[in-house]
Amino acid sequence: MSAIHQQAMNYVYKQVLDKLLGQLGKTQRASLQLLIQRLVAAAGGAERLGDYRVMLACGAGKTSMVTLAFLRAAQLSLAARNQDTFRLRVASYHHAGMPEGDFARLCTSHGALFLQDDPRVELLQVDDFEVQPFDSRAGLADRARLANRMEILYSSHLFGGNVANALQGYQYHGFSQFLQRALGWQGGVDAWVVGDPPGRRARYLAWGRREAKRCGQRWPYTDGYNDSAFLEAFDACLPSSRPWLAHYRPVLPGSVGQRGRPVRVVPVDDLLAGPAAQLHRLVNSFIAPPTASTVMPARGRWCDALLHGHLQGLRAEHLQARPYAQGLAPYVWLGEPQSSPAQRRYLADYVFAHYRLNDTQQQCLLFAPFVNHGQALEAYLQHAHPGMLVVLPYLHKALRDKPTPDQVVQWLEDVSGLPIEALRHLYHQRTRGVCNSVAELRLPA
Repeated sequence: MSAIHQQAMNYVYKQVLDKLLGQLGKTQRASLQLLIQRLVAAAGGAERLGDYRVMLACGAGKTSMVTLAFLRAAQLSLAARNQDTFRLRVASYHHAGMPEGDFARLCTSHGALFLQDDPRVELLQVDDFEVQPFDSRAGLADRARLANRMEILYSSHLFGGNVANALQGYQYHGFSQFLQRALGWQGGVDAWVVGDPPGRRARYLAWGRREAKRCGQRWPYTDGYNDSAFLEAFDACLPSSRPWLAHYRPVLPGSVGQRGRPVRVVPVDDLLAGPAAQLHRLVNSFIAPPTASTVMPARGRWCDALLHGHLQGLRAEHLQARPYAQGLAPYVWLGEPQSSPAQRRYLADYVFAHYRLNDTQQQCLLFAPFVNHGQALEAYLQHAHPGMLVVLPYLHKALRDKPTPDQVVQWLEDVSGLPIEALRHLYHQRTRGVCNSVAELRLPA
């Protein structure tokens, strides 16, 4: 890079820093100085900052956007003092349920903070198979979409059709795999900066403990979120927590446990607290203005609000003898009457386009008829496929890996969307609450 070009870029970076600081109040500016001090201490002194690599797992939510802005302001502030500054890795997880609006917000934030052409910044996009430089034009690879589809199906059956728990497990499991790849890519990083509030971190760790218990691993981590012990615990338990899915979600080289480089977890949620109006202004007016959308999660923020809402609507219709719209209403709002047939068609088309799940497979996962040795299988057939009751013994035989006609195996794979190997694995799973679908089933009078 020529001296003239470097001088021009320094001027651009100064403008970015001035705009950032202009959006911060007195409290936020003090928090920025504390963040700089925290990073200097984590690096072992200012003289080591030039080789210190920091990562942020960046989504499109407000917390991620504000954390990214503070980190960028800290990086540019140090550089403006003619000091060495840290290297920043910004990694985003790409999956089948990522809304287009979220991807657009990521692109907007990268541009507003001038991250793309800064050699001190790595922009990465990570899916279930590869880590690559962030590309605003790249779509999700077919094999990654297939992995997401299989995880949704498998988790939903494993949790007995409990949509909320299944999607939470899908989200956390995917995030954990994403962390392994992003933290370990090309030599890894020294620190992972976390802006999530304590409650969200506690839920993530609680899920990790349950996963470790499920696969028979000891969970050694009991404290907050302050070191890399819990990352090592995830390295130990994740490969065996979904054994059948290893083919679709492989453990790639470069995970935290494989590279042996310790990662320091640096929570900064206490530094992000401040007047809500200033934080909203920082996000909405400068970093990533909200995109136009009529899709609004009405309860929490799941990995995919549309998938969650649609499945809840189907649960109400098939299991609770209530209208589809009543099941959908608490979870998602599309800007039009909930009873609109067009709305239901839109959601059904969305689920098929993103996950390749047809109506039969969605209904099947709500009943979860294969777990617990097929305890709910007869009730599922009575409700959805009464003509198959006559071959119920053959279905059990196929799920026990006994000789059965090929047509029986093909039918099981068609209605579930899962290969027979996965169904046989689920057949022997005993998960708490797996028979919720049978207990909940209320047929119309």
